[in-house]
Amino acid sequence: MDEREKNELAVVLDTFYNTLEPLEEYIGKTNHYLDWGEKRQIYRKSIADSNSTAEVFEDIFLTDLYITLASVNKKDEPFRKKIQEEYFKWINAVGIDTNNCPKKLKHYLFEINEILEGRWENFAKQMKEKITRIEKENPIDLHNPEDRKLLINIFSGVQRELNHPRERKKIDIKGDVKVGKETLQQIAWEIADEHQNFRFFPQKEEQQAKENTAKSQPPAANQVHNEGSTKATILSIFLISSFILFGCLLFWRKSKREREREREGDNEEVQNRKWMKQLF
Repeated sequence: MDEREKNELAVVLDTFYNTLEPLEEYIGKTNHYLDWGEKRQIYRKSIADSNSTAEVFEDIFLTDLYITLASVNKKDEPFRKKIQEEYFKWINAVGIDTNNCPKKLKHYLFEINEILEGRWENFAKQMKEKITRIEKENPIDLHNPEDRKLLINIFSGVQRELNHPRERKKIDIKGDVKVGKETLQQIAWEIADEHQNFRFFPQKEEQQAKENTAKSQPPAANQVHNEGSTKATILSIFLISSFILFGCLLFWRKSKREREREREGDNEEVQNRKWMKQLF
């Protein structure tokens, strides 16, 4: 594996860890595993605190899973196998097995592996349906100063990362690839036949029923789902394209900057403008 391929693998692995992190937060919020805090492998990588609800972390996980899909869907099998090995290690390290894993989580774990195997059509279809539904109900208004400001902040943040990328937190998952793979195979045997009908995102009727139930109950003290969260969900879709852009170009940008260092006297700001002009 040459230097370019190593850099590209590092970027995709970083994206994959960013997907597992909110999944760990979601699992912790369900209180299904009493010792989860001791077993989790990816803690405080990019999520600053755990104050949000299980539903919020679930939404973040599914959005990040779509980013992972976009990162690996055109990679060859040997490349995806390297990501898959990290996944198998993680399953074993956190202590998940067929006996202690809730049904919904089994579907999530199975779908992660489906995406890494190159079978991502079902999840992509459902995500696109969700995006279409949200865009119709809450379209982005570029004439709205708040929407404009949020979008500017998103792309400004991506540009800062491209120019001055942060040092990645080292992730060292202590797990057995073979055991984790066997666990995933057992989960697959149990739910594969019904997985095609599993809904990752609630349909409008289901969501309305959930909202009606919530309205009939006293509001929770830590409730965070409100009108603003819907707008945030829409804008998170823009983050997908932003981070995919970042991931695909980071290794290219790194090699380009190394060549630029050889030319003394060049102004970095001028070089950045030239690069952005070529890109867009």
